[in-house]
Amino acid sequence: MRKRWIAVFLMLWILAGTQVLKSGLSEREEQITEVFGRIGTEEKNSQTEYFGKLKGEWMDPEERKIFLTETAEKLGLDNIGELQEEQKEGHSLTQIVKEGARARTELKILTMNEEDQYLCARIEFEDDLHSAMYYRTQLQNILEDTLDNPQNTTTAHGFYKGKLTMEEREKITEDIFESLEAHVVSENKTEQLYTVYGYTGAINDYIMQGDYAININVAMTYDEEKDRTHVYLGIPVMNEEY
Repeated sequence: MRKRWIAVFLMLWILAGTQVLKSGLSEREEQITEVFGRIGTEEKNSQTEYFGKLKGEWMDPEERKIFLTETAEKLGLDNIGELQEEQKEGHSLTQIVKEGARARTELKILTMNEEDQYLCARIEFEDDLHSAMYYRTQLQNILEDTLDNPQNTTTAHGFYKGKLTMEEREKITEDIFESLEAHVVSENKTEQLYTVYGYTGAINDYIMQGDYAININVAMTYDEEKDRTHVYLGIPVMNEEY
């Protein structure tokens, strides 16, 4: 079952959009946004994603289009254009794509063997961390009741020029964890793979790693070709390769 969920998730992975904020964040969300803002020094970007199996009866193509259109309207999207429909052996894909100057949104429904249907909404922002946290909440409010066991993931990415030492990586991680009053649950710290998982009461969501809850993930990699160190922050964990 887990392998099937991973396969479905990967098929839906390429997602995102453009919106304008209509209200502020809570004090807790502002705190997280401030921490996100310290990730890297250049070309910061962020994304938020909501994914899960659709509840209720199976929807035919027309019903899927109506559902996605209504969801786009609730998110404040206009001029979305025509919906796209793809039919392949064993599954079909219905999607809306909205491109903007500094953001991209995709809403997708994947139908597997005319039995199971999965929804994935992904919104990416360039140099805009505030919007990712805002739409994290919006997606949850709009879609939570329509999905079984939804996964809500928000990530931020930035980079530092040059190769950070292990001590510099440690300092960045400590700053993030201290700011969110988080404690370390597990870690793997090498030159090639640096990743730390933790838990903080500042974030409501979490997933289980063995017997422990985690809801924050810091990861770093070094790009030799461009001579820069990439820094990632995931809530609750990173879902993409880094």
